[in-house]
Amino acid sequence: MLVKEMMEIRNKCITDMTLPECAKLVDDVLQESIRTMKGLPQKYNFSHCCGKKDFERRRCFLYNKKADVGFLPPFPTVDPEKQCQDYKQKKDLVLNNYLFEVARRNPFVFYPILLTVAARFEEVAKTCCKEQDIASCFRT
Repeated sequence: MLVKEMMEIRNKCITDMTLPECAKLVDDVLQESIRTMKGLPQKYNFSHCCGKKDFERRRCFLYNKKADVGFLPPFPTVDPEKQCQDYKQKKDLVLNNYLFEVARRNPFVFYPILLTVAARFEEVAKTCCKEQDIASCFRT
């Protein structure tokens, strides 16, 4: 849901940069979304950050991120043929899952970098899924 909301805001801002939400920092927009999602702050132990504003809230979220990602399994590898089939049928789901897996393994990465990674993965998928040797294309 967060990815969808952030992408909607991004698309609105591409169209019209004068919108109020386009003047906000990405961190602030994301943290406001997290703050307002029912049960999410409690689930991830961020509720004490939600009453704070601006820099204090950003710092609270940052200090409460889990830096140790060693508990995560290795990045999931999917058969390239299946990945292309899934991409053609459920593009948004595939992109969101990829973004989620990258984000949770890199908890301190800057949000625009994640969106760039997702966009780049989409370019690669579009290109490679048209190729004869899909696996080789994805490796390259």
